Amino acid sequence: MALLIGPCLLVAPVVAVVAVLAIPLWPVAIVVLGAAWLVTWPTERAMRALGLVDRARASAALARWFGVALRPWNMFDAPKPPTS
Repeated sequence: MALLIGPCLLVAPVVAVVAVLAIPLWPVAIVVLGAAWLVTWPTERAMRALGLVDRARASAALARWFGVALRPWNMFDAPKPPTS
């Protein structure tokens, strides 16, 4: 009887719940990341102008995560023509 209980039996309900929660929270994550970047980027630019920060780290990380969050939207873009 113990052989019938495997990892798939335990993980499948968790995956289903995460999928149901992720779909409505995905646009919220895009908005939150965009708002955080809009606050962080000018702050880091001002601090760089004053010489307090040498590199923009937080805004660059937020921009990368923003790209990751927007990646599913790129699936619907037209394919790029091959370059020769």
